[in-house]
Amino acid sequence: MGIIYGTVGVIALMLGGLLGGYVVYKKGLKLWLWPMVLIMHLPDLIFVYLSQALPQSLWFVGSAVALEQFGYGFGLRLTLCI
Repeated sequence: MGIIYGTVGVIALMLGGLLGGYVVYKKGLKLWLWPMVLIMHLPDLIFVYLSQALPQSLWFVGSAVALEQFGYGFGLRLTLCI
């Protein structure tokens, strides 16, 4: 879990933050406000599923963590713009 959060998670967080900043710069915050909110909170549903299914696949759990960190990084740009 340390490698997943420490390596994959940090890379996904940085990519999400960079992409979030780029789309706000290109199209503006007005257009991206609600999509960013949804992208930031969608991974919560994935973690609800993981808590119920208890998957054993490290790849599946790692992908869920990467998606969560990417979404948080993408949406974090929203909070920095407001």
